[in-house]
Amino acid sequence: MLLGGGFRDHTAFDTLVPHLAGQLPVYAYDRRGRGQSGDSPAYAVRREIEDLEAVIAKRR
Repeated sequence: MLLGGGFRDHTAFDTLVPHLAGQLPVYAYDRRGRGQSGDSPAYAVRREIEDLEAVIAKRR
């Protein structure tokens, strides 16, 4: 799972994903309020963790 930092979106990994995708599943997603993700209420670390947990749960 590739998680961009700060104000970056999933496109930050465009050159890396093709190299990894041939070897393992790759997930690059937009954090809340960034890229193609919708806007978000006030920032909270807990919401970031919940989003990561949701992506992991979908993989299982």
